[in-house]
Amino acid sequence: MKILINGDSNMCGEELDDRSLGIAPQLASMLGMQEINLSLSGSSNDRIYDTTMSYVQNQTAPDLIVIGWSEYARVQWFLTEWDRPEWVEINNLGIGQRLPPAEYQMRLEHWHKSALNPNYRKGLSLYWHERIFNLHKYLEHLRIPHVFFHAFHDFKLYEREYQLNWNSAFMNPYHHELTYIHWCAGNNYKEITPGMFHYEPAAQRAWAEKLAEYIKQNIL
Repeated sequence: MKILINGDSNMCGEELDDRSLGIAPQLASMLGMQEINLSLSGSSNDRIYDTTMSYVQNQTAPDLIVIGWSEYARVQWFLTEWDRPEWVEINNLGIGQRLPPAEYQMRLEHWHKSALNPNYRKGLSLYWHERIFNLHKYLEHLRIPHVFFHAFHDFKLYEREYQLNWNSAFMNPYHHELTYIHWCAGNNYKEITPGMFHYEPAAQRAWAEKLAEYIKQNIL
């Protein structure tokens, strides 16, 4: 049985000396499944969404999909100024990021300023709320079991009438304190490098256990 995993640095095991101690490989082991990991450090949700869609449309369907959604303000830029044109992930932490050429400096500064605007971030959370729900419904249509969780921020939809029915496919979508990084901090786990939001192996194992238990009870 195969488990398809996608996300950002939290699902890559970034900064771990031994990446086998990361969330993804430990979760796959706990479930007795073969890991297929599409995660990329610094990934935007655009990349996570696109690579997941590409996989399910072009490859044999996995037995389970697990996605840790990233920070909503992250974006992708397609840059042609290098020898090999490519998509570049833009994020505030600079994780896994190939810096754009100098002529993009003003664009980059404007993005950084916008990314810190609370109203902009709330608008993005509403946008991703709808888009991720569409992916959930698509995977339901394909009959592919799946579980999503927030690596960074929740959807900021605290009015119950606007919350959607995920049929257990999203673990705690509307609880800020239960997103991965806030849960780790709330349980006194330590960051590997302060300010980078990559948590110690014990935190990653505990989160993998939490995911595995949720999956066994609600999905598989």
